[in-house]
Amino acid sequence: MSYLFPSTMQYLFDSLKETTVLKCGHTLHSDCLHEMAKRNQYCCPICSRSVYDMSKAWKLIDEEVQRT
Repeated sequence: MSYLFPSTMQYLFDSLKETTVLKCGHTLHSDCLHEMAKRNQYCCPICSRSVYDMSKAWKLIDEEVQRT
């Protein structure tokens, strides 16, 4: 297991910034997670699993495809 943050390369246990544990179990700085969301990046930078529940977004896309 890596103890470095993927975006800042800081050691997990030395960081003074607030952290968030994702559903996949990986840890990110909360600021980094918010910045990723602003840039429409909704997957973990380590394992690429979804960070947020995307079921509503996928449903809207499916509905739009069915209308075309």
